[in-house]
Amino acid sequence: MISETLGRLQKVYHEIERDLKQARKSQESLFPELTRGFGGAQVSPILKPCGNIGGDLVGMFSLWSGSIGFYSIDVSGHGITSAMMTARLGGYLNTSHFSKSVAVEKQFGHAFALRPPEDVAHILNDWLMADTGVEERFTMVYGTLDMTSGNLRMVQAGHPHPLAMRQSGEIEFIGEGGLPIGLLPDVTYEAFDTTLAPGDRILALFRWVHRGPACQWRDVGL
Repeated sequence: MISETLGRLQKVYHEIERDLKQARKSQESLFPELTRGFGGAQVSPILKPCGNIGGDLVGMFSLWSGSIGFYSIDVSGHGITSAMMTARLGGYLNTSHFSKSVAVEKQFGHAFALRPPEDVAHILNDWLMADTGVEERFTMVYGTLDMTSGNLRMVQAGHPHPLAMRQSGEIEFIGEGGLPIGLLPDVTYEAFDTTLAPGDRILALFRWVHRGPACQWRDVGL
């Protein structure tokens, strides 16, 4: 009787493990390629979840050759619930269909442009607070880079401070802090600006330890 029960439990475990591995493959499809060049800039994301699936998300996109949008997100908790939220956020920030992406806004009635980072954070916060079925919240660094001027505009919503690594060798933490998204209603998110010169890099990092390492970082270099 015991061996029969253990056999059934093992079968159930293998089915759950198989489903989780498939879920991880689906989640990995949300992540961009390891390195992508945008004209004179290069973005290199790395993501290592501690288990099969997790609540971390990174992304990058461009509407035209002179601008880049990128983000690093960490959803509260871990496991299936957090992974479902990252899938949802991946849809919100998907630029494959500009009219459906929170990262893009229409200007002059027909042209599309990257939405300011502070507006993206504000909209996402309003959406999460309006959805009574969502208990998760998340931290985020979201930025847009103008490669013509080198101007980098970012919003920091509860995420660790980005690190600016200058071509001269100078290193500094940048950012204004801010509340996580989905924590409180009617939050105003403030953006900050810095300038990237040729050879400069921005590192957006999150590190969390739970049964082994889980880290993500976003390296943006001009």
